[in-house]
Amino acid sequence: GTFAGEEGLSQCSLCPEGTYNDLQGAHHCIPCPRGASCVHRSEREVPHATKGHYRLTATTRTTTNKTDTTTSSTTASFSLFVPCPHAPDCSAANTCTPNSHTQGTLCTTC
Repeated sequence: GTFAGEEGLSQCSLCPEGTYNDLQGAHHCIPCPRGASCVHRSEREVPHATKGHYRLTATTRTTTNKTDTTTSSTTASFSLFVPCPHAPDCSAANTCTPNSHTQGTLCTTC
């Protein structure tokens, strides 16, 4: 991801390796979570699960009624990187090892 070191700067810098930012307009980068890889160094990076880990993502949506005719909604998502129950079955980036004959979340379905 990118960040602007100071408020008001118009030029953004890439986050250093080992950190990321997936939000526009941030002033700092976030340390990469345990079980994740943050080496892609793209404009809006999302960490990827490393070998032996799986990325679980949850999305929350809150809707607030402001008037009788207008509603506003907010959507947020977050990721949690968890160790796979049988680490050799999870290769990386939420893919299961081909020879493991497993699939699905956490590579636990035969």
